Amino acid sequence: DPATHTAANAERYWPQSMFYANGHLYVLAQHVINDATQSLGFGFLGVDIATYSVASNGTLTFTGLKPTPSSNTRNGIGPARIQWVDDAVVTGGYVYVYGTTEPPSNPSVLHYSYVARVPASLVTMPSAWRYYRKSAKQWVTSTNQLSTDLLNEPDAILPTEISSVRIINGYTYIIHKPWNGLGSAVYIEKSRYPQGPFTETKIFDSPAGTVGATNYVTYAPMLHPEQTLGGADTGKL
Repeated sequence: DPATHTAANAERYWPQSMFYANGHLYVLAQHVINDATQSLGFGFLGVDIATYSVASNGTLTFTGLKPTPSSNTRNGIGPARIQWVDDAVVTGGYVYVYGTTEPPSNPSVLHYSYVARVPASLVTMPSAWRYYRKSAKQWVTSTNQLSTDLLNEPDAILPTEISSVRIINGYTYIIHKPWNGLGSAVYIEKSRYPQGPFTETKIFDSPAGTVGATNYVTYAPMLHPEQTLGGADTGKL
């Protein structure tokens, strides 16, 4: 566990998503801290990138943590608090990284999601990241240039928390469950571009339930295009 801090401060990292570029494997790692003020007893303190060299036989060697624009940033409402951890895809020489803000005061939205991009060769240089300002359809140099309307967050690409992104046959697909474990509907978004605009389709329901005597909830659906579908599921996308 080379990315974990000392046992005394109980800090740790959750590996959330990963991508391959520049001959390295990069893992977006959520920095998790103890926080007695939160209902679950923990909070988030930004995102770092765990980097790994990849040997010819596939062996990974941890080479250290690198910063992101949200390193050491406490989770919260609005663009200044984006946690750049949800997923990342590499296309056209860029890494597109997706991040989420905390619930705003808008009762119909649980999270808002944003996208940033950075040249693949500069992914560990926070100053090289650019942020998509949806309301103006342009990339800007700072999250300070995104809307400060914390109720509606008009520069977010989606009013939901993204759980998986993949590029399949030239299209960007995003999958999400808007109310996480509290809901059941699972949606997929499709676009020619990583930043959208997106066309949304409900694909199935994934409700909570009981197996034996154990209750469970489902959340964070993931896309796995490397798996071959068969039968009636073939060609669904």
